[in-house]
Amino acid sequence: MITFKEFPIAGYKARTKENTKADVTLAIAKDFTTAGEILTKNSVISAGNVYAPIHFFYSTLNINYLANYIASKLIMSTLNIAGNGIYTLKEDQNYVDYKVFMLLCQLFELIPRPQRIISGGQTGIDEAGLKAAVKLNIPAVCLAPKGWIFRDINGVDISDEQLFKQRFK
Repeated sequence: MITFKEFPIAGYKARTKENTKADVTLAIAKDFTTAGEILTKNSVISAGNVYAPIHFFYSTLNINYLANYIASKLIMSTLNIAGNGIYTLKEDQNYVDYKVFMLLCQLFELIPRPQRIISGGQTGIDEAGLKAAVKLNIPAVCLAPKGWIFRDINGVDISDEQLFKQRFK
């Protein structure tokens, strides 16, 4: 089950900074140079939390390294899942959902599961992370931007609460 919350401040930036207060932010991306990825990394580091990046096309060696890195830092109670939107990934959302689910399954074989997973609910990695949390029976919180804004595969912002939530059914 996903608990949906609307962040009270408009735009993606403030919501992203709020989510990076999680113990660990798992950043999954093809392109770590986008404005969103740079903001996420800088916000996590500024908050003094753990930033754990992994490429979208990861390998088992990457997962083992990632698990050891996270485990060496702390035991996480909250995991923020962030990363590229579908418009940057240029992949089918179902494929992204599968990749993120498999990554988390492999990761949680090596380290304890978090008490909850949070994410911003954007298309691509955020969406996939929340769907994976549901499949893994981990409580999930989606902190959506004010106005329930999300970006489609063409990079167009849509502001519609019903359409936002419908993607997670």
